[in-house]
Amino acid sequence: MPQMQERKSEDIQTFPRMSLRRALHYAFKMPREKGAIIYGEPGIGKSTLVLNYAYEEARQLGKEVIDTSLLASVEKEKIDEIIRKIRREPEKYYVISFIKLGSALPDDIMPTPHIYEIRDEETGAVTQIELPVFKPTLQLLTIPNIYGCLILDDVTNINDPYKKDFVAGIYGERKLGGTSGVAISKNVRIIGTGNLPEHSELAHPMPEIMVGRVWQVVVDIDSLETWYQAVKSVYGDAFDDDVYVFLKRYPQYAQNIKLIHESPRVGPVLRSWTLLAQMLKRFREEVDAVINSMREGNVDVNKINEIQALFAGCVGQEAATQFFTFISKKVPSIEEVLSDPSKIKTGIAKDLDVAFRFAIQIAHRLENILTRPTQANEIEVYLGNGIKHKVSLNDPYVYLVLLADVMQEVTSDIASFVIESMSSVSVREFQRIVRKAILMPPPKTDDIAQKLWQEKVRKSGEVLRDFIISTGITSILLNS
Repeated sequence: MPQMQERKSEDIQTFPRMSLRRALHYAFKMPREKGAIIYGEPGIGKSTLVLNYAYEEARQLGKEVIDTSLLASVEKEKIDEIIRKIRREPEKYYVISFIKLGSALPDDIMPTPHIYEIRDEETGAVTQIELPVFKPTLQLLTIPNIYGCLILDDVTNINDPYKKDFVAGIYGERKLGGTSGVAISKNVRIIGTGNLPEHSELAHPMPEIMVGRVWQVVVDIDSLETWYQAVKSVYGDAFDDDVYVFLKRYPQYAQNIKLIHESPRVGPVLRSWTLLAQMLKRFREEVDAVINSMREGNVDVNKINEIQALFAGCVGQEAATQFFTFISKKVPSIEEVLSDPSKIKTGIAKDLDVAFRFAIQIAHRLENILTRPTQANEIEVYLGNGIKHKVSLNDPYVYLVLLADVMQEVTSDIASFVIESMSSVSVREFQRIVRKAILMPPPKTDDIAQKLWQEKVRKSGEVLRDFIISTGITSILLNS
């Protein structure tokens, strides 16, 4: 028995893997009636990305999404109305049902008996029949010809016999409630996510019934960018980006199970960093107050220890200490650097931590300007020799110039980081802006400041174009 266990362990370690995004590419291209299970380490964004891909598939099919997780707060009468509407025209909709099996209650996945009365039109006799009725979370998936995706999270982390039968019935029979249950629409994808026993103490191997019936794949996280885009799509502004920047600088702390403490059970894994990003965002004012006080020479050891304990409670002591040091460094704002470009040499270029934290500001400004532009203030940009030029902070050329300057003064890794941190939509727009900058015609004016600025924009465009061509970074990102 021990030898067999050892062999299985070796099998797991040598089992071929693919990136999470490529696994999802295959999962969403295979025949809909075939189920899939995606195994990977906890917290790398498996379920979140499955959800994102489901939304994207609905968009490509031109169907309206019905996300059943949003029905929890809807009154029963309105839910019944929604179900009737979908039954009338199922071809218009795409149902997404997300079930976290580890925490699901029996009522979430078990049918409730419902009595139906059937009246004979000739005799008037009434016959009662009892049929199982599932919650809308699952019921909508049984509407004939409805399109959708059933996402089963924590599919390996279940001990409850009924939950195991529930999963086996879904994958083995494509039915809710086992062999005699209700059939799931042939157009609904079934995609589960889970951990291997080597990843989690709660994980169990899947039963043999899955062999040959389900496509099963082991994945590695593609990149920190994949994880970042996934968690940002869920938490948005509630996620503090300094966590992502730190992990780009110190990737050894991203998923380091060797640093997990036995008691308390905490350590630097991506799920822990997601928690820290939320905690930091919520308590940012308190954290910054302590850091600003330190910079002014007012060191309060108790306060510093308190903040480090806050971080350590998420990612463990070593990672927390390193992270606190990282965010304690002062980073100039974009406006400060535009007004005084010498800050690139005197501040940003001297410390890569500062350079990367400054770069995320550029990435965010570009993302906002290229996808959702709003009114912005103007600022005077210093061009040297006492010459200043007024520009709008909504002008993307401003950030092309900044990025080229920082990249040339520090490292081209800064440009890679900025581009990787943007959405695919913004990356396409970024390419377009670079091309426009290079092709910018000479100004029809005698204004020296205007001429100098446009020449600077053109040269910055050339620098970034050469970088894009030499690395192929935008093609890699857009085709991944």
